[in-house]
Amino acid sequence: MILNWVNQSKILLLLVLFALAGSGVILSQDLFAVASQDDDCSLEATEPLYRVDEVAWETHNKQPFLKVEGTARTGGWTGICLYEESSDNETKVFQLRGVPPEGMATQALTSVSTKKDLSDFPTDEILVKAETNSKTLAHE
Repeated sequence: MILNWVNQSKILLLLVLFALAGSGVILSQDLFAVASQDDDCSLEATEPLYRVDEVAWETHNKQPFLKVEGTARTGGWTGICLYEESSDNETKVFQLRGVPPEGMATQALTSVSTKKDLSDFPTDEILVKAETNSKTLAHE
């Protein structure tokens, strides 16, 4: 009897979660998804994201990568990328951008991240900008 009640409760909970997620009332899987894409990071195809949270160097097979974590104002953003705004011999400036959702979207701040291969960027400093802030990272 108790086992049957537990199974019914789980099914009911799942149905409620699916209904709420479909209506955009609660956080959807967009909050937990990590978008990482750098194919079309043009100004025409993307918009600035809300905030830069963390900028860090990573190395994979002796290849340097820039890893950027940030926040979007809503769920559903895709194509998260780093658009190179300007550069000189000392500083590369990027803007954290993405493709906003079409139609309805989860009305919650959503974590996003992306990586960029920096093997051909011999600079001393990286500046990553977003809509409300920026973060600087000095080369190690």
